[in-house]
Amino acid sequence: MAFQTLFALCALFSYAVAILPCGTTGRKCIQDISQCDGTTCQCINPPFVWGDPFFMCYTRGQVAAESRNDPSFTTFNNETRNFPYPCRYLLTHLKQELKGRKRAVIGECEIKVHGFNTREKGKIVTHGADISIRVTYNNGSTVERSARKYGTAANGVNNFGISGSLSYNPDGPWFPSVNVMYADAPNKVFLKCKEDAPNNQVVFEFAACGIRITFVPYDTVLRRNQPQIPGLSVGVNCAHHPVWLSNDEVIGLAPTFQGGQLLSEIVLPGLTESQSLVNRAFFNGAVQNQPNASPGCDAGTYAVSACDDSNREDAYKNCFWMLLEAKFMKCVSKNGLDPVSLFARCVHTWCYANDCDSIITDLGVCAHIRGSLTDLNEFLNGDKCP
Repeated sequence: MAFQTLFALCALFSYAVAILPCGTTGRKCIQDISQCDGTTCQCINPPFVWGDPFFMCYTRGQVAAESRNDPSFTTFNNETRNFPYPCRYLLTHLKQELKGRKRAVIGECEIKVHGFNTREKGKIVTHGADISIRVTYNNGSTVERSARKYGTAANGVNNFGISGSLSYNPDGPWFPSVNVMYADAPNKVFLKCKEDAPNNQVVFEFAACGIRITFVPYDTVLRRNQPQIPGLSVGVNCAHHPVWLSNDEVIGLAPTFQGGQLLSEIVLPGLTESQSLVNRAFFNGAVQNQPNASPGCDAGTYAVSACDDSNREDAYKNCFWMLLEAKFMKCVSKNGLDPVSLFARCVHTWCYANDCDSIITDLGVCAHIRGSLTDLNEFLNGDKCP
């Protein structure tokens, strides 16, 4: 009965998706997952009963977390918030039943997924994912795999990077020459890592562990007109009885019906849910070894760690805009400054030691756009300093 209730709850997740004609703004349906009904794309039902047919569809037994551009993050509770975090973070960590032929439980899988974002022309975009899996059979034998998949595209031409290792290394290293695919045909256990060219995706699928991860790179030329919505999807099959781990660290909050939390439950005093999610990512300090990593990522961890309930609200009130304003990020980047480092310095000013004068001096390179950016103008006037 408990399992039936769990399974039913998994099916309750649904998306409110804007109805767009097939092909509008260059978007296309996902081959073999969604199809055009003559008016718009729809998830192919069965087996896919919920999701965004322009991004990813899911089966009745799945829950999912998603990272998309602009940027946003959707938790396993289907709560979506702005997530302007241009660094590497722990997306999810869980254990699943390993199922073989006839759905017999033959072991256990531990899965850890890190996502990472980067900056591109003032935008924060999803850049890739690191996936580690440890499989432990009931007979005691183990199989370990780790993979990194990342990249961007340019006018429809992908520039994927896929590397791996034959061990459980959530923080690397990974090697381009390592093939992480695994096959245990007698037990019907297969790990697949492949490029799905028609859908412009890299797919990491381990059905025996109830996990499927897809990544669509951001097209730096086509941008909003690229055929597929860029981003990262992590689908978890509830039939494998997930046990959610690292609940105080993950950004992909676990489903509440399995002991997880809603975003409203992790909000810090004075911060919004979006700000609290970004603060959580900085505070937990994932290893920042991703491609094109900002030096400000580690500095951000140091800065937010100096905050407490007496000063954190003021820090985010006066600094958070630096991660939101595309025009600002583009300007400072063109002038050799890192916007993430500037955010970290600003937070540090409010939470530890006042360095506002030097930040104002550095931001002078963008004084010519202060008229169109209220926050920048106020900062240059000293109104956002302690």
